[in-house]
Formats: sequence, C-alpha cells, structure tokens
Amino acid sequence: MPPTVVIHLGFYALLLFGGAGTLRWPAGWAFLALYAIQMLTLDLWLARRDPGLVAERRRPGRNPGPPVWDRRFLIVSAVVGPAWMLLMALDAGRFGWSHLPAGLAPVGAASMLLGTWIAYTGLRANHFASIIVRIQPERGHHLVEHGPYAVVRHPIYTGAFLTALGAPLVLGSAWGLIGSAVLILLTARRAVMEERFLCKELAGYRRYMSRTRWRILPWLF
Repeated sequence: MPPTVVIHLGFYALLLFGGAGTLRWPAGWAFLALYAIQMLTLDLWLARRDPGLVAERRRPGRNPGPPVWDRRFLIVSAVVGPAWMLLMALDAGRFGWSHLPAGLAPVGAASMLLGTWIAYTGLRANHFASIIVRIQPERGHHLVEHGPYAVVRHPIYTGAFLTALGAPLVLGSAWGLIGSAVLILLTARRAVMEERFLCKELAGYRRYMSRTRWRILPWLF
C-alpha cells in the first residue's frame, strides 16, 4: 500500500475513532473501508497509468504556482475537512447529538462509490488534473474535452460532491450534512474562480464553456 494512502487512512482513523472514543463503531469502520477503496482506486491507478500526473498531484509545480485565492481555498479546506470528520465522530460515535435512519447508510455508501468512479474517470481523462489551480506549460498543458468532461466541466468535483453527501449517511450524522454543505459550497466557489482563471490562461476554455453547459451537476449547476 502506498505510503500516502497509509498516512491518509491513519489520520482519518485517528479522527474517527478518537472522536468516537471507541473502536466499537461499525459505521466508522464502514466509512474507513469505503475511503480506503477510494484512495486505493485513485492512487494505485494513477501510479500505474499516469506517473506524470502522480508526480504533479503529490508535488505540484511552482512555476507558475496557484493564484492567491486558490491558496486560501487549500488552507481553509485543510481545516474544514478534518473538522467535519471529527464533528461526525463526536456526533454519531460519541454523543449521539443527532440520528439518521440506518437505511440511509447503503445510500451513502453507493454515493461514495459512485463519486469514486466519477473522480476516477475524470483523472483518467485529464492528464493535467493537479490538486492546485495552475497552468502546466512544462507538461504541455492543453484543454481536455473528452470523456466525462463532455458532460460537466469539473467531473472530479462531481465525485467530491457525491462523497461529501454520502459520508454523513454512512456514519449516521445529521450534523455532518451541515459540514457537507460547507465543503460543497467551498468547492463550488472554487470551480467558479477556476473557470475565470482558465478563461484567461487556457486556450479554448471559453469556447468549451459555451459547448459544455454544466459545471458540476447536470441540470443543477
């Protein structure tokens, strides 16, 4: 298992079971298994099929680096994401502040798996899907319009939305849905700012926007 995957899983396990105060939390283990599937699917596939993208995502180039607004997004999301996970552990695992019907857990699992598959197709199609917003001239950066990018302009964000919605259902935390909404709104704002940047910096992107109408969710956004 790649070291990055081990570190991520260990960190989330610490947040989940530390927050819950117990290892006897089936929903926590179910979520961790789904998250492991997500990490392994994306990381192992990239390592085999697109090592250049792996290198970019693990250590993005700095020339040019991300705009200031994207640096701020990365800092905020690095705080909000773990806080969201800890909130759900405290809520559903320790204190029981809220409750969701157990029947929603399979729906949440399906949402997370679907989100993983959509993110996978986005990474497979886009050799330039860095974790930061930047143009990559050293890698021959060009517009990508095929695969899921013919349906929505940000399919990897689509996968992230589905994961964010599914996680609280798996863990049984209604309070977690508030955190999901915050993460989704932050990502939606990033998508808008990213498109303004790409219209200026990436050849053909404005025409692509006119052909592919939806940003993240068809018929909604």
